[in-house]
Amino acid sequence: LWKFFHMTPGQRGWDESVATVDDARQKNLFYDTIGKVINNDRGRIRGGSPYAYLSMDPDYPVHKVEVKDAQTGKVHHFLIGRPFYVTRGPLGRATRSYVAYGLGGEGIKYLKDSWAVDNSGLLPEGDAFAILNKANVPSLLPITCAGNVEVAGAVQRTEIQLWAKKPYPWRAPCSPSFRALRHYRLVQDLAYPLECLKSSREVVIVFRDVLKYTCFLLLRLPRLTGCD
Repeated sequence: LWKFFHMTPGQRGWDESVATVDDARQKNLFYDTIGKVINNDRGRIRGGSPYAYLSMDPDYPVHKVEVKDAQTGKVHHFLIGRPFYVTRGPLGRATRSYVAYGLGGEGIKYLKDSWAVDNSGLLPEGDAFAILNKANVPSLLPITCAGNVEVAGAVQRTEIQLWAKKPYPWRAPCSPSFRALRHYRLVQDLAYPLECLKSSREVVIVFRDVLKYTCFLLLRLPRLTGCD
């Protein structure tokens, strides 16, 4: 507890790159835009957009999030509401998924906020998508931006793996398997779950596209087939 109480908010895991939106105009802009998405999707997909409905939950505040693209260095800003997916439990990568509205003209997007393994030997997700796009891989959702979350000019990383290795005679042994993680965000076009499909024909089209994508990877980019 002593160490925890002497940490900065960023060291405790608080995301200092996110700000609560108090401006009523920006809040209304977010809700109005999401409402238009719901209206447009009613005739296009079955049951409407489940993600958009959750994003308009009035019990959740609207936040402004920044994403610095690792490829171009450009900083993008998005408005988000309630996440439509949250990792359950304290284990895992703390992944959160949002419907996001871009303040720079990006429109409605999908924003993924997670903690990726901090290993120089692993290809970041955004870089993998850049390779796939350059190779003209079919049936791929376009990427708007992706990159590490920076706080005060430094990438936000976990520190528990460092402290777990320090010998303290008064402490019970810690697991040596803690992996270093870094805060990472990715933004791309919004997709919908399979339950939104309206006919068996649309189901067949989806699996056809998945098959084309998989065959393309196996033939052209086999080193990326292990990535998710």
